[in-house]
Amino acid sequence: MAPSKEIAGPSQEALLKLEKSTEDSDRQLAAAAQILKLDLSDTSSPLPSSNTIELITRPAPKEEWVLRWLLKRLKTTTYRVHPRSYILLQQLLQRISRRAIASTFVEYKFAQILKNIVDDLNNAVFKSLSDGANRISSDSETSETVQGSPVRSKKRKRGNDSADADNDIVMYDAGNRESQSERAILAYGRFSDAFYVLMNLVNTQSDRGDVSQFHLQQSLRLDPAIAAEILGKLIRLFAGLIVEYAKEKKSDQLQHLSKTATVYFSLWDLKKVGINGIDKSSINTAFSESCFLEVLRLHRLVVSSGAESDDARFITRSIEKLIALHVILPARSLFMERGGSGIDYSKAEDPDWSAVQPVTATFKPLFEDRAPIDIKCNGTDIGSVDENSCSFPATWKPAELIPTFYDIVARSVPRDSFRRQNAEASWLETVFVALAELAYSSTQQLGGNTLGFISLLEQLFIVVRARKISLSPNTFLTHASYTGLLKGKEDPQQVRWSLTILLMELESDIFLPNSGFKDSSRLLDALFLSLHHIRGNMSDQKTYQLVKEKVVIPLIRAFAGARDLPTFAGFWYEQLREIEVARNDLAYSVWEDDDVLLVYQEALRGSISDTFLKTQIETAISTVTKSGHISKAPDSYAYFVILEAGTRIWGQSGLPGLRIDLVTGLMESLHKTLSKRKGDRHWLWRLWRVARNLMPIGLKSTFNTPNELADKFKREALVVANFSTGPTKLRSGWNGHQESFEACQFLVSLSKELYHGNSPERREILHVIINCLTGSSSSIFEAKLEGWNGRYKDINGLAQQATAVIECLLEHPDLLSELVFEDLKCFVKFFWDLASSSGQDWKHQIPEITEYTPSLASGVARSLCELFMEMVESEQTQPVIVRYLPGIVQDLPGIPVRHQEVPKFKDTIEALLSKVDYPVDFVPHMVSLINGWCQESRQVGSEILEWITSDISLQDSPMDMRTIESFRSLIRTAFECEYKACKSPAETGKFLKRFYKLTTSRVESSTKQLESSVKNKDQPSTLAPIFVGASLRLLWEKREEMSKTMDDIARQREKIFGLLLSRLDKCTKTLRRKSHPEAAIILATTHQMMEDFDDLAAQKTELDKASTDLGENDPVLINGIKYITQRRKVARAATSDSLGFNESTLLQGIDLCRMQACEQTYLVREFTTKLKDMSNADRIKAIGEFKTAGFECSEGASRLLLSGLAASALNEITEKDSAEARGVSSLCTAVTHVLQHSIDDIERFSLAAENVDIILRLHSRGVTQYNIDSCLAAVTATMSKIHSLRETNHISTKSQLGGRFHLLIPALQSLLKALFAPSQKRYQKGGAALGISHTVQFTRLLTSLCDPTVSAVSRPSRPTGNSNNSLIDQTKKAKVIAGQHLRILIESYAQNMLEAPLQPEIKTALAPGLYAILDAMPAESKRGLNAGMDISSRAIFKTLHDDYVRFGKWNSKG
Repeated sequence: MAPSKEIAGPSQEALLKLEKSTEDSDRQLAAAAQILKLDLSDTSSPLPSSNTIELITRPAPKEEWVLRWLLKRLKTTTYRVHPRSYILLQQLLQRISRRAIASTFVEYKFAQILKNIVDDLNNAVFKSLSDGANRISSDSETSETVQGSPVRSKKRKRGNDSADADNDIVMYDAGNRESQSERAILAYGRFSDAFYVLMNLVNTQSDRGDVSQFHLQQSLRLDPAIAAEILGKLIRLFAGLIVEYAKEKKSDQLQHLSKTATVYFSLWDLKKVGINGIDKSSINTAFSESCFLEVLRLHRLVVSSGAESDDARFITRSIEKLIALHVILPARSLFMERGGSGIDYSKAEDPDWSAVQPVTATFKPLFEDRAPIDIKCNGTDIGSVDENSCSFPATWKPAELIPTFYDIVARSVPRDSFRRQNAEASWLETVFVALAELAYSSTQQLGGNTLGFISLLEQLFIVVRARKISLSPNTFLTHASYTGLLKGKEDPQQVRWSLTILLMELESDIFLPNSGFKDSSRLLDALFLSLHHIRGNMSDQKTYQLVKEKVVIPLIRAFAGARDLPTFAGFWYEQLREIEVARNDLAYSVWEDDDVLLVYQEALRGSISDTFLKTQIETAISTVTKSGHISKAPDSYAYFVILEAGTRIWGQSGLPGLRIDLVTGLMESLHKTLSKRKGDRHWLWRLWRVARNLMPIGLKSTFNTPNELADKFKREALVVANFSTGPTKLRSGWNGHQESFEACQFLVSLSKELYHGNSPERREILHVIINCLTGSSSSIFEAKLEGWNGRYKDINGLAQQATAVIECLLEHPDLLSELVFEDLKCFVKFFWDLASSSGQDWKHQIPEITEYTPSLASGVARSLCELFMEMVESEQTQPVIVRYLPGIVQDLPGIPVRHQEVPKFKDTIEALLSKVDYPVDFVPHMVSLINGWCQESRQVGSEILEWITSDISLQDSPMDMRTIESFRSLIRTAFECEYKACKSPAETGKFLKRFYKLTTSRVESSTKQLESSVKNKDQPSTLAPIFVGASLRLLWEKREEMSKTMDDIARQREKIFGLLLSRLDKCTKTLRRKSHPEAAIILATTHQMMEDFDDLAAQKTELDKASTDLGENDPVLINGIKYITQRRKVARAATSDSLGFNESTLLQGIDLCRMQACEQTYLVREFTTKLKDMSNADRIKAIGEFKTAGFECSEGASRLLLSGLAASALNEITEKDSAEARGVSSLCTAVTHVLQHSIDDIERFSLAAENVDIILRLHSRGVTQYNIDSCLAAVTATMSKIHSLRETNHISTKSQLGGRFHLLIPALQSLLKALFAPSQKRYQKGGAALGISHTVQFTRLLTSLCDPTVSAVSRPSRPTGNSNNSLIDQTKKAKVIAGQHLRILIESYAQNMLEAPLQPEIKTALAPGLYAILDAMPAESKRGLNAGMDISSRAIFKTLHDDYVRFGKWNSKG
């Protein structure tokens, strides 16, 4: 085609020459780019999005001509696999109008060109991937030499020697180009960029509906078959490169490719629909044949990569939508047309599987790869399994994509659980079975074994679990054969415990004998046989724990849930007996595990009758006791383990109908067996445990005192528990550490249960235990104490035994508090010797156990101080003393005791300062310890003053900020103590003069240190400059009493402040050039020292920007500087009139938790002064601004503080309807809301309570009745969250309510929710769990409100007419009002039931109260409540109402 007339001169000649050129593709593309003055090597510019792309409207004749030329060249393969073809195409698309592009595309049949491009790129890229050629990085599009520099040769056009240099055509040498494999991948990437630009032109939202956009869309319309083929190959290319880039760790290229691939799905939207016989069926067929497998594979790769970008989420959602629309919904429609009945299991012998075969036939062709290629996904980072999100390992094989497809199927049904259960259950189950069959047949064709299929079956069950799909038990039972349990006895390696765990979690009933399934018993027997091989000494401990926690324990709970626990007890007995018969070592089975016993104990509590339990106990006792001793036969051992689990329940208070003589006989047999001191069995430690469990009923006399048998047990236990004379020496042939520890446990329980406090027996027991530890200390230290996992069976040496005994003692601080001081001192010494010489993390447990035991806290603190002073006075070496320093400087301050009451505490402080060479790491703790002592004692000795003024070294670490903060507080404490100790002005003057001389004597050395840091001279950092700066600040505050030296103090402060500024500037410049940790620390500490010069720094606003200069240094430093600069803003704002109260920069700086007491006092004082200078109207305006901004955000606490200050500064309110009264009332409403909903935020809760207190005390005329009611409701609701349901009847009388149910409803809702909360999280330490008794009280409260008695209803002061009728009317009226308000509780009950179902016994106790509410509600209220609920809550309400109609309806109404 001839060029346009608008193209003139040399350009026209170049275009004509290019049209006729027969040179290679490199030269022709370079010539075309030269004509348009384009640089095809520059690809650094970002790709435009649909919102930012520039729409061209002006003519571009040269660009249009080059586009036509390029489209003609793209009809040849050479140009279709050339990267620069698409770079040029992308540039042209961004320079030409959409109308011109559309007309050109139509003229040159771009749709066919696009198909050919994708075909060639697909062949070239996958050929390169299969060849595995080594490729260089594709970051640069220019050909590079070995050294990396591009090689170009400039050649002038023939016949145009007089042409300007600007018309030279830059040609690229043919040598040194990319390899063919690299060029193919690069070409695909550049094509993807160009296609991204093109589709953004199609989909731009800037001028939606423009005619040119419609023309461009029409030019890209494709038949569905062609569009599906193009889309499938594009997705296939993208998936292949995901694997390739993941292997090569090219995250940037992968992220860029993901961005461009998002537009691929827009091509499918441009397919032709409704013309030439194209219907939905043909579209679905085209997608299924050409796209399904490719998009499913891409979905698997993207999800398994764990990418969280918006592009990755868009790709996965688009794929899910396409698969659901074109594959899943059509298949589901066919299934429903066939009846939708699913699998028929009504005939157990011959189930009807006919519904599965059509579904299998529908999906089978979808997983046939028509263009197979072997892409290895191993070696990538995308290989983990996320069980909750169904993220499986990356794969290319079609059969392994089946679980991902089922996940999409499950999420393509209605999300509502009830609709899914009723209408979709048969569909989902049929698809599961069909896909399982398909996976089996596919893996059989590939490998011929079932291992691959089992892994796919596990993934299918993971989808079932994650998506909460309901499958019938028969389906689970059918696939249980693949667990390998049936072959577990002969070949334990064949058992797939992971699949067994899934089946146990999803449908444990298939293992129960009473489930009614034919094969359940056979499956359970196979499970028991396989569990024989699960032992505690397995090399694979992970498998042991998984089988125990996910198989055995759920099995026990399944038996309990099926009310068939006696059957399980029989099975358990058989397993234990067989294990004991076959035992050849001390390795224990999973059936003997303590966790299994605990779960069985929990099951016994609520799922078995007392009659059976009594029978089981009598049988067990008669079996285990033979001739007055405990039999060691296998059946005796089996019964004894089961008996041990039961004693934890009935051992405390007995069992109704159980003969006490049986228990006494058992205890006597236990004692006789233990006193024989023969190591004739490995389970003697269990005898001590049973004796401990039965202690309350077996070792107490009728007077609740220890009986004679208890004394015998005690004497035996004291011998066995001794480390040196214990069972390890008394009994031969086995390890007796377990028995020794259990004997120790027995003694601890004996001292708590049977002996009162401070009794000689208790002191004797504790003395023996302490002596056992301290007497064997050398052996314990030699054993190199290791960690103990808390399991009794793993106590197999002295190290584990010692650890267990220590843990046992630390769990009973009340017993430790009763130790005589010498024993406690020995224990503390042993404890710290052990903690210092071993790797155990016990060093912070001493302060924790003393928190709630004052006597123990005092004894431990005294022991630490005396032990430390003994070492110092005995002139121990410094390394030995330093080993004990953590106990003194770190943990001693954490013990809750007054230091003045601890003997030798003062001596310990003085010894630390004068006789210990402590490492620099202990400086922060030393400063904190001494600061705490000075603040408490208000005494500063000469040693402390000398230490403060010495050169105390810093660590040059982020910890220095904490050290400086504590040291500044210590200096202020020391100064104030000395200042307040002065009794006359003369003494005050002498002290100030002495302190001034002391400070100025340190100025010279401090300035030298600061100057050295500015000049980059190496000099150790000390606290001397901090002492000088803080002391000068204190003296400056007392300048009125030091008029003679005021000028010198000001001069010294300005000098040091100037050095700090220079130091700050130096560090800032250093950090701007490079990352420098030491400079960052100096910058942070300099900011901290600046706080003593905040009056001089008030005008230095540039100091507030320094926190941004730290870059990526330590976050502790960044946060520290941030808070310092914010506090500086607060200080500046407190004395300035230019900054408003509600400015965010000010509010962010008020962080009360980080402020010290003096800073808080200063803040309140300054802001109160500023508020008092304002007018009353301005104060009300400020309060309104705070309330409008809200108290819930991160700045809410700051606004609450300022609101309280503003309210306290308000003038007295004289008129109730004034603007001031309305403002105060509005503030009261807001802070009351905060009070009710911020119980977990102590700062906001406290400040809100302070606001309420200020308003009620100072501005009662501004408080309305609504405010009073809201305050009462908030207090009631808050207290109900804190306290349990004790004593709730005090609000059950209607005469006290006065009809104000809005006060009662929040409290009732909170109390009701407390019944649903898990017991382990419901209460804080020391609180009792809510149980049936509390539920009964709550039910009584509800019934009292909904059906009040005659005496509980307030009577009219002047009854009219018949008094009896009037009284009855008032009772009915109260009932109606209660029903109207308490309907909210029914709604809360339904919502709580969805989150955490009630325990059965609590639900039974609560039912009468709920029935009372329903009885008080009118029918209209019930219908309205039902209509206002969502479908899930409505189902629960319907169940409750049906139960009420059947069991709880009190009369014919309701």
